[in-house]
Amino acid sequence: FRQDGFKEYTGKFKESHIVNIGDIAVAHTDITQDAALIGNPIFIENPDKYTTLLISMDLAKVNLKNDRISKIFIYFLMRTRFFKSHCVGYSNGSTVLHLNKQAIPSFEFFLPPKELIDSFSIKANVLIQKKNKNQKQIRTLQSLRDTLLPKLMSGAIRVQYDKEAE
Repeated sequence: FRQDGFKEYTGKFKESHIVNIGDIAVAHTDITQDAALIGNPIFIENPDKYTTLLISMDLAKVNLKNDRISKIFIYFLMRTRFFKSHCVGYSNGSTVLHLNKQAIPSFEFFLPPKELIDSFSIKANVLIQKKNKNQKQIRTLQSLRDTLLPKLMSGAIRVQYDKEAE
């Protein structure tokens, strides 16, 4: 999920193409030679500039039918090599790989007890929130750098340097 990967769209769209913060989308199309993208999940994060997010036909939104499993648990399950190899097995095409619609629903795994899923989900949510906070701070610092650096280089802003402070 990249904040700079968004494209503006003003046309018509279906409700099924809308994604919200915390939703999971999976890559359904891949043009890489080594199937690097096919089956990879993304966790939809808070966009800086947009209020409505849509996914293209290259992605599929994952809807959970069982409330016993959390989205964050499914997200990390989908990041395993087992899910990845399952998806590669369900993809076809020579130049452009496409993931079969049955790939995600047909994936089978051992379901841990609900207590373990809940415990994992709480810990993983804390880590994801920390990562999101760090990424937002990074974007703020990058913006500040991009604003100040040209002004410093051109001499529009001067910085006083105190040699005695060393």
